[in-house]
Amino acid sequence: MPYHIYGMNPMTYKATYTLDKNSIETIEYLSNYWSTSKAEVIRRCVRYQMDVLMHRFDPNSVLESLEKDPSLRIPTQEIENWMEDLRFSREDWDQR
Repeated sequence: MPYHIYGMNPMTYKATYTLDKNSIETIEYLSNYWSTSKAEVIRRCVRYQMDVLMHRFDPNSVLESLEKDPSLRIPTQEIENWMEDLRFSREDWDQR
């Protein structure tokens, strides 16, 4: 049996990318915040973006699911602030 964590695809590809400093710092921050590897941060972000692209999630439902998922450990107040910011940006956009 190949060695890999059950439920995950075996890691068979290695990729090298050049990123700006802000992107690297963001990946490192999320890695520490979620207590996971940088590779897992990138995998989660890629899956999320694909779901958004395929219209599986709208931003509000994603924020609500983040609030309910204890493994992500995002404080409720922070999520509420994001939702309020989203609402204000939509209102601002509508006024244009």
